[in-house]
Amino acid sequence: LDFFAVEAHEYLERLDAWIARTASRTPATPAASSAAPHRRPRQDLPMASTAAHQPAPPAAVTGRRRRLSMLVAAFGTVVEWYDFSIFFYVSTSLSRVFFGPYEGSLLMTLAIGSVGFLFRPIGAMVFGHLGDRIGRKSVLAMTILLISGATALIGVLPTHAVAGVWAPILLIALRVVQGFSTGGEYGGAATFMAEYAPDKRRGFFASLLDMGSYFGFAIGAAFVS
Repeated sequence: LDFFAVEAHEYLERLDAWIARTASRTPATPAASSAAPHRRPRQDLPMASTAAHQPAPPAAVTGRRRRLSMLVAAFGTVVEWYDFSIFFYVSTSLSRVFFGPYEGSLLMTLAIGSVGFLFRPIGAMVFGHLGDRIGRKSVLAMTILLISGATALIGVLPTHAVAGVWAPILLIALRVVQGFSTGGEYGGAATFMAEYAPDKRRGFFASLLDMGSYFGFAIGAAFVS
């Protein structure tokens, strides 16, 4: 719905601009020209002074800001999927730390990692609603900080030898936070790209999100290896 709303808004803006250009090109009627008072022709200022005070074209500034915003959103996707995927790359170490030398500890660790996928749709719905109300940029920053904080907290959790059964329980809670924020980030970034991308390049800029997720997987694997 946001995509169609943006398309309709841009179409109305182009229609208003076309009407304004048409009205400015309409020649004045003879009655209006005869009734108009005679004025002295205005002497133009020197070329150097007018060029010095000429403002920069707003379209170029807007284009640069759009490209920068979309690149930041794509980089956020890289960070998000790096934090989400690195859990599986270190699952062998996590199984020993949070479950001890028990049979089936690796399987339980992988099951905890899968919990994040269950909470992705919920995060997409919650953060999608927040994005409509407070803006996409704020929500994207919120989701990146949320998953980064959860990943950092996993690194300082007490082990099974120290906290017992509370160690895997806390791990599950932080994995829920990771899945929740990942769902909100990806859906919000996709909507952000659709809103900011130019009309004829929406597909290209939307593909940056998918590419960013694969980069996040690759960076996580490279870091662990």
